[in-house]
Amino acid sequence: MEPKANILVVDDNTIILLGMMTMYLSGKQYHVMPAKSEVEGLKLFNSHADIIDLIRTDLIMPDISGAALISIIKNNTPNLPSIAISGFGEHPIPDISRVGCAHMQGIRAEDVVVYLKALITPQMSAPGSPEG
Repeated sequence: MEPKANILVVDDNTIILLGMMTMYLSGKQYHVMPAKSEVEGLKLFNSHADIIDLIRTDLIMPDISGAALISIIKNNTPNLPSIAISGFGEHPIPDISRVGCAHMQGIRAEDVVVYLKALITPQMSAPGSPEG
């Protein structure tokens, strides 16, 4: 079965990256490209930009924020859907609206699937896409 979409998942928390996101999304027939750092995420994106349908990133990471990562990626692909997730708790949340990114508080993989469907479906059914 063909994957529903190719998703770049960037998260410095390996439990979330490998457990929650990768296993759950793969089980829902999404092809997941996991990256455990912002640098690894950028390398994966640069190698596979032509097939990535969506980016899901942690918002708060050690080197650069998820908002900065998305901003860098969207310099070349401004219409690429993206989701930045911040964990539960109190953290300063960078302004992600300027980079055209959906934001979720919390880390439930089931909620990410709802966003994925809403963000990817319009693009996948557009003229010129595989399903359009």
